[in-house]
Amino acid sequence: MKTVLSKFSVLAAGLICLLLSVHVYAYGVSVEHASGRIKDNVYLMDAMIRYDLSDSVLEAVNHGIQLHFEVTIELRRERTWIWDDVVKTTRLDYLLQYQPLSNDYLVTDLSKGSVQTLPELDDALQYLGTINNYPLMEQAEYSAEAPYRCFIMSSLKIPTLPLPLQPLAYISPKWRLTSQWYEWTIR
Repeated sequence: MKTVLSKFSVLAAGLICLLLSVHVYAYGVSVEHASGRIKDNVYLMDAMIRYDLSDSVLEAVNHGIQLHFEVTIELRRERTWIWDDVVKTTRLDYLLQYQPLSNDYLVTDLSKGSVQTLPELDDALQYLGTINNYPLMEQAEYSAEAPYRCFIMSSLKIPTLPLPLQPLAYISPKWRLTSQWYEWTIR
């Protein structure tokens, strides 16, 4: 009977650890989808980036800390014998902040200078992660001799946080909000 109880307790402890680890790591940044198409001789890109903020980051935002996210897009031409040629690198910068007086969230596109006001954090994060019709390359720049590969990723820029918060953000995994590179091919 003791072995059955000890096996059950080990199984229960393992299950609890598994559930806690899922809860602990339920935050981060991920590129869900990205693709493109040619319209009016311009290659337009669409992307969907998911931002799941940790409790520490949510608390900071709700106390007025601005979060600066950078989306990096790289266009590379495939080559057979040597590494791929980086044709273009683009960085899109966004600010996410909370306005306590109006109880709204602001998403500022620093590249365009536009500001979007949203009532809920989930709406702001969805808006922040949606890129539509971004002009990546003109068709005249495109060489049909080799395929191109596009890469996109997003990350929180820790050096833009207030100075007292930066050491914590550098050492805490809850603040390391960086996606993996997402890749697709242009033919």
